Amino acid sequence: MRHSIFATFLLHVVIAFANTEIVNFSASLIHAPALDFLNWTTIRLGENELRFENAPAPLYTPLERVCEQVGPHNCPHELWLVLDLNHVEWASYTKFTLRVSWPASHPADFDIQILTAQDVLRVFSALNRHQSQAELASTRRQYARIRLVDTGVRPPSAVASPSPVPFIIIVEPLYLNVLPASVLPVVLFLLPLIGAAAMLVPVANRFLGEVATHATAELKTVH
Repeated sequence: MRHSIFATFLLHVVIAFANTEIVNFSASLIHAPALDFLNWTTIRLGENELRFENAPAPLYTPLERVCEQVGPHNCPHELWLVLDLNHVEWASYTKFTLRVSWPASHPADFDIQILTAQDVLRVFSALNRHQSQAELASTRRQYARIRLVDTGVRPPSAVASPSPVPFIIIVEPLYLNVLPASVLPVVLFLLPLIGAAAMLVPVANRFLGEVATHATAELKTVH
């Protein structure tokens, strides 16, 4: 619990100048159909930080209803990604995090869902005809569905369409199941400072104690 709180604090320090939505998820080897025919953008080791720009759904639209009635290529308010977690350097990690960050100047809410291939086929029933054509394989591959909605403050009578929202998506493993890889350099930088501070606290306490004792003795002398 203490590690989790510390990691969360560090992560908030790193991303303090942007709005951020985070989801942590597990990765394990499963037997699933390949969905290569969807031709979605793939996030993988070495290409795990990507930039996008999407139009948010209109103001007051419930996030769970965004793009519910369209196919996987027809809605401008969502983004589908392939999360390729099969690289050997990621094989030892069972926990990952997906982070979406966007400028505070673009008010929006994001919804992130992490899905298996079977989940994707259930979301888009029209894709079921491809299931028999997809080869089954052992994989750690997963899929991300990211939806966004406008949250700008404007009168209900306003009809202007919100501007597209630029955002960055980062996928990375979690060290100790809680610490994102990008935060590790910050931790390594802070640890010596924290250690030095811990060593100085007793010295400072002794010094302040001596000052207080001396001041108390002088006050008694005066009186």
